[in-house]
Order: sequence, then structure tokens, then C-alpha cells
Amino acid sequence: MRQVGFTAVPPGAKPGFDHADTYLDPRGSRLYVAHTGADRMDVLDCETGTYLRSIAGLPGVAGVLVDSENDLVFTSDRAVARVSILRASDEAMLGQVAVPRVTMAAIDATLAGRYYERLADHAVAVGRRVTYMVTGEHADVT
Repeated sequence: MRQVGFTAVPPGAKPGFDHADTYLDPRGSRLYVAHTGADRMDVLDCETGTYLRSIAGLPGVAGVLVDSENDLVFTSDRAVARVSILRASDEAMLGQVAVPRVTMAAIDATLAGRYYERLADHAVAVGRRVTYMVTGEHADVT
């Protein structure tokens, strides 16, 4: 693995980033990053790798989950025990739902599980590429 770029974002009051997710759209995909130390979600352009803007008012935002198919972005706002729901296409706030603290832990665990699954998917893809590079054959690595 090697660094292929760097994107500067405005600093937060405290250090810290958390989970991120990607909104896939033919008109332009965006990466939403939970900027926990700034209580906001930073938005990056996937094609150019540039910082676009921030969405503030998300205290302790600890995770982002994107549902591109349904045009939704969810954030886990840990500091106030709630989930915020935005429409991805225009980033309009659709609602904020208070959840019990014990539910916040379950939400965080669900987000972590999803990211482990994505990591495993990438590992399988790397395994397929290495097999092809070494043997010249496409392997069914699952």
C-alpha cells in the first residue's frame, strides 16, 4: 500500500476522524467522512480528491453510512445519542432521531461490522489479482 495523494480539510477543535462512506452517483461521487473532532461531516469529491464542504451540527459524529440506491446518508451522532438522516443528492437534513445510549453502541457495532466486511471484500479482490499475476489464470477466491 502506498499513499497516492493528500486532501487538506479544515481542522477541528480536537483531533479525530471516524468511519466514512461513499455516495455513488453518475454525476459525481462523494466521500463523507465523520470528523469527530470537529462535530461535523466533511465532504470530499472522489474524482478530484478535493475537499468540497462540511456539514456541521453533528455532535460527536462517529460514523457515516450511505445508501446510494435510496439517496440517503446516516450519521451516528454519539455525543447527543441520535441518528441524523440526510438526502445525499442535495445534503438536506431529513430528520434526526434520538436513540437510547445502549442503541448507539449497537449502531456503532453495526457500522464496524460493515467496514470489516468491506475490508474482507478488498482482501478477496487483492487475492484474485495476485493469483492472476502469478498464474495467469482467474481464480475463484471466495
